[in-house]
Amino acid sequence: MSDSDIRSFLMPGEKLLWSGRPGQGFLLTSRDFLLVPFSLLWGGFAIFWEITAISTETPVFTKLWGIPFVLMGLYLMAGRFFVDAAARARTEYVLTNRRVIIRRSGSFDICPPTSSNSCRRSVLKRAAAARVRSNSACRPTGG
Repeated sequence: MSDSDIRSFLMPGEKLLWSGRPGQGFLLTSRDFLLVPFSLLWGGFAIFWEITAISTETPVFTKLWGIPFVLMGLYLMAGRFFVDAAARARTEYVLTNRRVIIRRSGSFDICPPTSSNSCRRSVLKRAAAARVRSNSACRPTGG
């Protein structure tokens, strides 16, 4: 988002203090130390189940039963990293002297500046612990 795009969201008298984006690309977090082994076990078992069901004389229902589990395993093993990177690529944080604006465009849209206050409060609670990487520090100028 360019500086002029950001300024279009500001209310009269509101000053832009800082804007930034979350870290981009592939990102491992502390929760991945548990999710990666779990996803490999889940996906591995689901794929084993499906290969066994397809290669033996089993009812069609048994062969179809494993497909959702294989898809979920593939998402857990790899897909979630792509979804996370795509969501962070379209996210922008803006800090003003009056409020915080979190703008996310695309399929994972959250709370445009015109949305309700309850939506903004829920997003701010979720984003309170988010780590934001930027080259500039947030230095409120007062006023």
